[in-house]
Amino acid sequence: MAAEQKKSKVLSNAFNRTWDWQGNTMYSHNIKFENGDSGQANFKTQNDTYFQVGKEVEYGIEGTPRKDDPLQTNWKISKPKKPFTQGGGGAAPKGIKEYKAEVVLVAMKNAAQVIAIRDDLTDKDFKQYLKAFISAGVAELKTHWVE
Repeated sequence: MAAEQKKSKVLSNAFNRTWDWQGNTMYSHNIKFENGDSGQANFKTQNDTYFQVGKEVEYGIEGTPRKDDPLQTNWKISKPKKPFTQGGGGAAPKGIKEYKAEVVLVAMKNAAQVIAIRDDLTDKDFKQYLKAFISAGVAELKTHWVE
């Protein structure tokens, strides 16, 4: 279950204890909010400044049943989760020049493969194959290119 996202003023932030998690020391704090929410927040530093008393903050709250008493709930408080946004990663869209360059490279590779198979072909034959492969590639490119 995902944490419910809320906003309220911090009434108290009391250090509780330290504990070890995957070789890191974690610092547990009991947090209380003006809207009545309270729970435990864990930080990598003892003096985390996000939940400052008197400051209105956005936060996540998520409850899990306690192991010793399943009728009681442990409330986990967390900093707000940033909304997912589709990244702009990757290369910029290619232009027609880049696609034409790829066509030429593929055509050269195909022509070279033909030459490798047939010993009897001359440089003139290679140029004819290359020209044919380029023409076919450009024709194919034009059928799919939209400007």
